[in-house]
Amino acid sequence: MAIESAVFTPVTGAAIAEIHRIVADLGRRPLDDAELGAAQLNLVRGLPQVFATNGQTADAFAGVALNQLPADWFVGYAARIRAVTAADVRTLASELLATDRLVTIVIGARAQIAADLAKLGLGKPVAVDADGAIMR
Repeated sequence: MAIESAVFTPVTGAAIAEIHRIVADLGRRPLDDAELGAAQLNLVRGLPQVFATNGQTADAFAGVALNQLPADWFVGYAARIRAVTAADVRTLASELLATDRLVTIVIGARAQIAADLAKLGLGKPVAVDADGAIMR
């Protein structure tokens, strides 16, 4: 599972703090029916975009195979999305999205964002190069 966001460098720390707040809230507060409905509608209406190109279609079915989902996964997708309840979201969020277990990956100007990131208490940063090798 991943949460992605693109933000301007000066607000990187604030954006990450807000993401952590939202994630924590998902597991603690009741989800508003309107908010849940909007999210469900967004997912259902976005499904055709998953198949917009041959590459995206291949990627979608690769995901089905990698996650060992049934071959007809997308046939009942909309119905499954609509069946999700606010209680389901809260339960799964509290189990899967514990903020103390999140791994935060930041791509950006380290010198400009390091101080703000340090204030968030996310742990000791590890810098890696474009190939994933740890930089010293």
